[in-house]
This record gives sequence, C-alpha cells and structure tokens, in this order.
Amino acid sequence: MCALENVRHERFAQGVAAGEKKVDAFRNAFRVGNMSDKTQREKACRLAKRQDVRARIRELTAAAEFEACVSIAEFKARLSAAFRAASDRNETDKMVRVGALLAKAIGADSPSEITIRSGGVTDDFRPPPPIASLSDEDLLTLIKGGGNGE
Repeated sequence: MCALENVRHERFAQGVAAGEKKVDAFRNAFRVGNMSDKTQREKACRLAKRQDVRARIRELTAAAEFEACVSIAEFKARLSAAFRAASDRNETDKMVRVGALLAKAIGADSPSEITIRSGGVTDDFRPPPPIASLSDEDLLTLIKGGGNGE
C-alpha cells in the first residue's frame, strides 16, 4: 500500500504507528485551532476507524517491526562476530563482556542466564560479578573496541 492520498491522514497514520496517542497524532496532523479536546478526541477516533487509515497504520507498524527485527538480528550477529574474534585472540575479559552485552541483547535478565560457545548461546554462563555491574553504554563502548570498559 502506498502512502494515503490525503497528506493529513497519512501524517496521522504515521503518528499512530510511531506510538503516539490518537488524539496527539490528530493534533499533529491537523490544525485544531479552537477545537475542543472532546471534538479532537472524537475526530481522532473517527479517523482511526476509517478502513484505509487502519490498513495504513497496520502496514507502517509491520514495517517498523520488521526493521527492528532486522536491526536486532544484525546487532546480535555483530556481537557474535566480536565474541568469536575475542575468542580467537584469547581475550577472555573481552569475551565475558561481549557475552554480557549479548545477554542483554537477547533479553536475558542477567548475564548469568546465558552461555556463549562457538556454536551459539545456551543458558548456564556465569560471568564474574563486575561484568553484571557494567552499563549498556560501557558494554557498547567495549564491543566497539573503545577501551576495556573500566
């Protein structure tokens, strides 16, 4: 489906798909001037019920979810490659830190919930306690090769 012909409807759909409340997306897409809050909410609701607008919101949401999945998959692949490179160079400390970041990337509550092996990730990795205290930013700096995370 292409963008909606009505530019304001398209802007509204993009706003809702991006996570805005319907009334906020309506306010951003239309000139509301002296329109009451009640009227704005009613019109936003009515617009959101239009079949073409609903279809466009679903399309935009699906596209964003796909991009997020690809980005996450790419991020995990880069982490895995960094882990393998650290492993090849026997950089144990970096391996553990990359493992901690990978744990966060896959949604583990803590780095102690995963194990990284050359073939993949399992669930019994136990890194030293200091790794668990590193922030995501420190781990990202480490993975990018910007220091030792300390």
